[in-house]
Amino acid sequence: MRLLDGGRDRLFELDALRGIAATTVLVAHYSHYASSRYHTGGLPFHLEGHWAVLLFFVISGFVIAMSLERSRTPRDFALSRVSRIYPAYWFSVIVTFLVVLTFGLPGRQVSWGAMVVNLTMLHSWFNVPAVDSIYWTLCAELSFYFWISIVHFSALRARALSLSAVWLLGTAAYQFAERRGILVLPEIWRLTFLTQFAPFFVAGMMFFRIWRGVSGWREHGVIALAYAVFLCQRNGGTVAVVALGIFGLFYLVVGDRMKWLGRGPLIWLGGISYSLYLLHENIGYVVISQLNSRGVPVVAGELMAAAVAVGLATTSAVMIERPVMAWMRRYRARGSDDQVGTGESQYMGTVAGIPRAVAGGSNI
Repeated sequence: MRLLDGGRDRLFELDALRGIAATTVLVAHYSHYASSRYHTGGLPFHLEGHWAVLLFFVISGFVIAMSLERSRTPRDFALSRVSRIYPAYWFSVIVTFLVVLTFGLPGRQVSWGAMVVNLTMLHSWFNVPAVDSIYWTLCAELSFYFWISIVHFSALRARALSLSAVWLLGTAAYQFAERRGILVLPEIWRLTFLTQFAPFFVAGMMFFRIWRGVSGWREHGVIALAYAVFLCQRNGGTVAVVALGIFGLFYLVVGDRMKWLGRGPLIWLGGISYSLYLLHENIGYVVISQLNSRGVPVVAGELMAAAVAVGLATTSAVMIERPVMAWMRRYRARGSDDQVGTGESQYMGTVAGIPRAVAGGSNI
């Protein structure tokens, strides 16, 4: 069984995969925006950003399972999650709002009040428009944190594996009822109960158990069930192949067959991936449209938008994410005897390309 003892057994490959996923979403969004608005600048092949989001959710399932294992109390877990996702998110909300307010982006502008509500990350539950449409995935993340923490920090923990299978079967039952008009939940409640994305969060948790070496046939069975439930949601064709590829890729990662992936530029890209995901969409659209209005070719505008997004993401990672993580290291150092940690930083390894061992302190 692998031990989570600081620097050993970091999965740099997951950080690289997250960088690839964020870049895929960026390319897909810019390509679709350019081709739909200007009828040029699109890709010569079909690419959907939500394919990469599925990869994000598997990574999240893996990382949160790790984080929970290293969190002694609900407070530890909540603090690790808040410190990880909120500071960079607040930066992205404010910057995106101000950019859109200044330059305009038809159909994507929100009020000051809506922006303030967005800072809570709970805007979807209050039916408040998002500052950036990509924030819906964070609502899914919060829902996952809520449900999984209830299980982990209660007597249900001993039945977590069985409950994972029950959750999958429940989502399949809901999809069956929805298709027949028996039960149709509002979108926000589908997101709350993760009726569409449970297979990927659950699979990520099972891959963590396999990587830890505490698995048996049941974990593989739950992964197979997760894929079957995803197919039952009428997800055929290309997305079914993509999902199968994601699961296959994770089997290679947990089997230590993808170590070559966790090095070089991909690690740097993984270090800024969260901020890149948060900052790329509306700001990128503004850059493309503003440059196009000044006679800059659409493709050049897309490249400039990507450069701006990477620059902002690097700033966020270095100036916000890294200092917050350093604070978390100091906080945990005061209670290191309790072995409290986020788990996530176990594999992330770098922030904006700077190894944490060099940046100061041990891994969070």
